[in-house]
Amino acid sequence: MIVTLNESRVAVTENLVRRVFPWQNPLERMFYWAWRRRGQSSVRLLLRLVGISAIDDTWIYLNDAGKVCGTIGLYARTEDAAEARWVSWFCVDPETRGQGIGKSLLDHLIEVVRSRGYRYLRLYTGSDPDEAAAQLLYESRGLRETRRKPFLFVPYDKIWRELELDAEVVSERTDGESKQGLNP
Repeated sequence: MIVTLNESRVAVTENLVRRVFPWQNPLERMFYWAWRRRGQSSVRLLLRLVGISAIDDTWIYLNDAGKVCGTIGLYARTEDAAEARWVSWFCVDPETRGQGIGKSLLDHLIEVVRSRGYRYLRLYTGSDPDEAAAQLLYESRGLRETRRKPFLFVPYDKIWRELELDAEVVSERTDGESKQGLNP
């Protein structure tokens, strides 16, 4: 079952992300700190300084026992906030992979972005062999590779992907507008 992340499950979700992505840089590690405080003007200013104009919704996948088995979210970058949303922290617990959880989360996210009228869904990922299944999932959902460059200090590439959505009309938005973003 996919539900919107709330404060009662944010610590468990953050721990899942850290287990799946132990190599996070300091800025990436701040995501859940910022998520908890996204309504504060000082945090909004700090995020804008690093190029993020909104932290939108984050969802989790709960199994029948109520365990968090995966997560996915959205954020906006200042450079393309009017036309696109970016995927934040998409991962599935390694113990529950192969059960369709990742597909369900990504399909949910694509429909949300489409329904909100954005033209693009974008993400960045890596060529680490542990992410091979994720790359196949992205390809199967139409997220095409748009750019690739080496990560610093690791033997993998950073990959940017994009899905152009078939929304009839991309809504007119200003840089500061977000349906459920940083602006209260």
